[in-house]
Amino acid sequence: MLPLLYRTVTVRGFSWHVGASRVLCSFWLLVALSCDRGHEPAAAVGTGVRVASLSPGVTATIVALGAEARLVGRTPWCETTGSAAVVGTLLDLDAEALVRSLPTVIVVQPPAQGVDPSLAQLAQAHGWVMVPVRIDSLADVRALIPRLCEAIVDQSIDGDREALAARAAALDARFNEALAPLPEVQQAGRVLVILATNESADPMAFGVGTYLGDFVQSIGATNALSDAGYPALSVEELVRSGADTLVVLGSQGDEAAAQLRAAMPKAFVCTLRSQSLVQPGAGMIDGLLQLRAKIASASAYHVQAKRSPNP
Repeated sequence: MLPLLYRTVTVRGFSWHVGASRVLCSFWLLVALSCDRGHEPAAAVGTGVRVASLSPGVTATIVALGAEARLVGRTPWCETTGSAAVVGTLLDLDAEALVRSLPTVIVVQPPAQGVDPSLAQLAQAHGWVMVPVRIDSLADVRALIPRLCEAIVDQSIDGDREALAARAAALDARFNEALAPLPEVQQAGRVLVILATNESADPMAFGVGTYLGDFVQSIGATNALSDAGYPALSVEELVRSGADTLVVLGSQGDEAAAQLRAAMPKAFVCTLRSQSLVQPGAGMIDGLLQLRAKIASASAYHVQAKRSPNP
């Protein structure tokens, strides 16, 4: 399932303050418990860098950097094979679980309002390094890799900085492969990538300045949407967009694609099931390669359609 809270925070500007009272309440509860239990021995603190990630895209990037063992806290939507504890989300943070995970670094993807003051206060009280990251555009996604390399480098491990840099270079090379101009991509016409889930009545489109909108431009295609951001578009609005190629992501992709094929019989409409594409970070490279292949198929389809005689 699409990580709705993650998408809401980074894409739709959902109020950062929803759920903040729980963080603040938990913070003061923890302070009170600390004072009341002064006679108890402190929990053993792990050595090295211990990371709590409140963004699935950040978590996927840490995993891609080969540093999954450093994760001690994550959201319910983060995909890992390790034992990192679920510590909630930005909108519903489990402060007690976060404290129990004993992080040294906490990486957050805050909305436009900035880092929640209660979370910042909790981090300051426990001596955590807070690392806010922005992941909206494709440039943001690529800049995330070196930013995390610097944030999670473990000085207690010989050669760790160099090892992370080597993995980052390999990821950068794969991004270059996915983003290279696609031959004859203009044959695909006006391309639109949309996301259809059961959380919204209308699909959400990836417009100008979004990471998938930037991807469409990077491979040399034309985005059918000239608006910035992630507007929700009805079927009627999608028809009016004049898109020649539509790639539908999300859990409701099959249903949305069927509606669009009926409404836009001349368009190339396909689905792509790739959870990584809704978690922007280094983990989405395979998804980008799959999206690239779909758009290449659209180009071939439109070339063949032009050669075929009209019925």
